Amino acid sequence: MADTYTKTAIALQGGGALGAYAFGALKRIYESEPNFRPSAISGVSIGAFTAAIVASHPDNPIPKLQAFWDELTVLHSAFLPPSAEKFLAYFGNSAFYWPRLDYFRLPFWTNIYDLSPIKRTLQRYIDFERIAGGDVKLIVTATNIVSGEIEEFSNDDSADPITMDHLIASGSLPPSYPAREIGEHSYWDGGLFDNTPLSALLGHIDAAEAAATRAIVINLFPKEGEVPKNMLEVFDRMTELQFANKTRKDVALAQKINKLVAIIEVLPGGRTALKDEANELAKYKVFEHIIAITNNGKEPVSSSADFSKESIERRIDAGYRDAAKALGSRQESAKALKAAVAKKKATTS
Repeated sequence: MADTYTKTAIALQGGGALGAYAFGALKRIYESEPNFRPSAISGVSIGAFTAAIVASHPDNPIPKLQAFWDELTVLHSAFLPPSAEKFLAYFGNSAFYWPRLDYFRLPFWTNIYDLSPIKRTLQRYIDFERIAGGDVKLIVTATNIVSGEIEEFSNDDSADPITMDHLIASGSLPPSYPAREIGEHSYWDGGLFDNTPLSALLGHIDAAEAAATRAIVINLFPKEGEVPKNMLEVFDRMTELQFANKTRKDVALAQKINKLVAIIEVLPGGRTALKDEANELAKYKVFEHIIAITNNGKEPVSSSADFSKESIERRIDAGYRDAAKALGSRQESAKALKAAVAKKKATTS
């Protein structure tokens, strides 16, 4: 099948410091595709922060993202070994979070860190007025603590525009960070429910645009791994499985739905009788153009808090490299398919 997309939608996972990988991938996408601009972008946690920066500067967010990650990188010193720098952020990150100091209230703590720094940091990179203008569809997710359900916030809803509170709610992973209250509800990180906001993204793509939309999912956690041999490896693998992308099952479901839509269309009056349902199901055809860019690098369980210069730069480079490979493979496959179709037409004519 040839690549006939005219729009691109992007889904970004959460993962703390692992989000540098997504920046590297986005950097490659923007560099390799002149005049690139996503039509829609969704994110959870650090992915929500990144998505909001992209939606604020859709034509070229790379300088802003570079400055953002420069700020999140902890102090680098020639006097400290890289192995020690990996743990510095446990004591706080001046651009992201600070440890609580009200120890007299320790028995009543429900979080370890204060997120005030990230709010000040994001204010320098995010243009909420432009986001509200809807140049690019933005969707972020958070988990409603009481209902246990995932909730979506988007700039499609002009009556309830995306605010800083929505972004912070999306990234409030317990027990590190406190719940964020929005109205009468309290929220935690959306990644607790679903760390890959692809279905949320899909729901904001019009059925008429679905078949012409390419979806790019940037995965911060590898799905495949090895059988653990010690407790640390057990925790590593548990984290990977909890937050890994489950897109493959979504794709299988989408393929079945596509067949159902095809059947409805050929039934006498089927499309007319089931117009709304068929149009809604047709959105799943967005999966015809799906690209997964996945971080398969070895990362310890503490990696989401590793904001060391060495690790951040390594992840940016890995994201850039993997995006080049994924996009290149897709382009080569499309070229090969076009060549095969052309050859077949030539031999039958």
